[in-house]
Amino acid sequence: MKRNLFLLILLALLCCFPAYSHAQLWSGIISPSRAIDWSNAGVPGGIPNRSNICATLNPGASAAQINSAIAACPSNEVVFLNAGTYNIAGVDFTQNSNVTLRGAGADQTFLVFSSSTSCNGLRADICLAGSNSSPGGEDYVANWTAGYAKGATSITLSNSVGIVAGSTLINLDQMDEASDTGNIWNCLVTGVCSNGGSGRFARGGNRSQQQQVLVTAC
Repeated sequence: MKRNLFLLILLALLCCFPAYSHAQLWSGIISPSRAIDWSNAGVPGGIPNRSNICATLNPGASAAQINSAIAACPSNEVVFLNAGTYNIAGVDFTQNSNVTLRGAGADQTFLVFSSSTSCNGLRADICLAGSNSSPGGEDYVANWTAGYAKGATSITLSNSVGIVAGSTLINLDQMDEASDTGNIWNCLVTGVCSNGGSGRFARGGNRSQQQQVLVTAC
């Protein structure tokens, strides 16, 4: 009888969990109009399931060997790293695109970065084409003149120099406020609304809020 009662209670508890697991953490705290829609986050269409292997490397392969294999790999194919540990100084994807670097599994292939690689004027363990831009050294600059609404997928710029649909990444940024009014929350004045001030990677030192997007049409 006690065993049956225990199973009944356990079943009742399990039935309660799904209701909690699907609840939004911000529900009832943040206005839905200010919540972020993450439904389009990640790789459009999902991570490609590529199967053709163009090169296979073994533990001990250097960063230069891995990067050379990536650069020489045909589009939509895979550079495969066998199980083991790879002590490398950075992975560079800037010389090629549509290539997958794949290991034998999260518990089998390990990348241990001894240092970072040069990445468009900065440093990074893994560098992708257009993943960085040197602060203050932008190739092209345009004013963002329209298209500020939340969720907008089309914006207007003062010029389109250097933009190529499907391959250009642009950084959208805005000026910091001199002080926080309680409505903007885009202020980094030390002692007013920030403990550390603006980061050194902000363009011009006063554009700390940025978003990087891929141009799909122009």
